[in-house]
Amino acid sequence: MKKTLLLTAIFILLGVYIHGQTDSGYSLREAYINKYWKIAVDKMRDYRIPASITLAQGILESGAGRSDLATEANNHFGIKCHKDWNGDSFIKDDDAKGECFRKYSTAEESFRDHSLFLTNRTWYAPLFQLDITDYKGWAKGLKSAGYATNPNYSQMLIKLIEDHKLYRFDDPSYLPESQGILANNDSTKSSSGEEIVEEITEEKLLVVQEDIKQEEPERLQVYDSGPVDRSIFLINGLRCLVAKPDDNILRLAIDFSIDPADLIRYNDLDSRGSIRPGQVIFLEKKKRTAQRESFTVASNESLYDISQLFGVRLSLLVKRNGGDPHSPLPKGTKISLNKSK
Repeated sequence: MKKTLLLTAIFILLGVYIHGQTDSGYSLREAYINKYWKIAVDKMRDYRIPASITLAQGILESGAGRSDLATEANNHFGIKCHKDWNGDSFIKDDDAKGECFRKYSTAEESFRDHSLFLTNRTWYAPLFQLDITDYKGWAKGLKSAGYATNPNYSQMLIKLIEDHKLYRFDDPSYLPESQGILANNDSTKSSSGEEIVEEITEEKLLVVQEDIKQEEPERLQVYDSGPVDRSIFLINGLRCLVAKPDDNILRLAIDFSIDPADLIRYNDLDSRGSIRPGQVIFLEKKKRTAQRESFTVASNESLYDISQLFGVRLSLLVKRNGGDPHSPLPKGTKISLNKSK
């Protein structure tokens, strides 16, 4: 009877998993990914284990962070004590009664130990000859090397990776190679220690010509120094930065610990999150109004450009002024920033 009930439960759970795109389980897995993707990427950089594999294993082994091992022992990968473990332990019934599992102080320690567990065991060594983006090879190799006893383990990992597009985290071109490459030489203080205020230039932002009704040019106020020595500016009281040639959304999301989807939403970007050098990138949601009432187009700016220039939501600028958000506007067009015309 117990066996029948167990099999029934397994089939029910499998059905839920297969239809995960439409159930609450999908949202729970997405929440897990949003919480731990940066750690997985960090470990990939340190140990050459695909972040997609780490995240998929974490989701699978911890029930998207809801298992008692994860909640009570910060153990996201079901790693047992083994004779070489000298840390804290968590006792739990598994294949046998009262088995010993590793217990960690933080989830990050679990992710690091997972990486060490794979790198320090010779039977996983062939996996490190695979390309970092070969998640299918890694999934099949883990099963072949005996990481899990479930015969469908590799297929389950691959499905998780593809359902949630975890492979996007494996692409080295989306990741900061080193702090030295990303560091810039912008200073945030003058030699006297006074705060520097930088004018918007053509290289950094759209130029606001002073000869259009003598409008004062917008100025970027240096607010703080962010990660990898990046200058953080204030526009409309909002934190932002100026994109560099080697920047992309995922790289910035990693550096500033912001969900890539949020950065895309904050900046009204397309689904790919395409950005260009010199573009203002906001690190928080733009406001409903600007600190001035209107703006006169200087050099064919679009409503999108103006939205980024003044930190005002693009949807509201379109509602107030009409027109296509990305079409260049004629020079001299007066744009209402705060209310409908």
